[in-house]
Amino acid sequence: MRHRNLAGLHGNSGTARIERVVALGAAAPTLLALIWSVRQTTDAPAPVDGIAVATAASLVCALGLVLDTVGARDTAANAQGRTDRLALEAGAGLILVPGTLLTLAAGSPFAWLVLLLVGATALVTAIAPDGLFGSRSPACCWSWPC
Repeated sequence: MRHRNLAGLHGNSGTARIERVVALGAAAPTLLALIWSVRQTTDAPAPVDGIAVATAASLVCALGLVLDTVGARDTAANAQGRTDRLALEAGAGLILVPGTLLTLAAGSPFAWLVLLLVGATALVTAIAPDGLFGSRSPACCWSWPC
């Protein structure tokens, strides 16, 4: 099915689905690499790495929430928004879980801040487009352990 976007260009809405999922899944590791390169340039202390991991994951999950919320308004874009959010959250989990475990195992003095950011990321992940507490989505269960 062809559609016209805002620029007036024609596009095919059914192409590049796998490429889109892979690119969105790579958003969190790419953002983490950017934050790490800035940290190395500024000579920040090494314990900041755990905070960088949690911050990158939080930002990517927030982007997924925005995409899912915007997609929920239009029934045609709803499935695409959910797929985009799932890919972004999977990429965030890919860096968040090992990064958090390594920070806790290293005994970083910033481990409490990393855990706080991980909890905030879990809350952002739990929010569905219809809200956090009144949601009918199974994602709302993520917020209860936090």
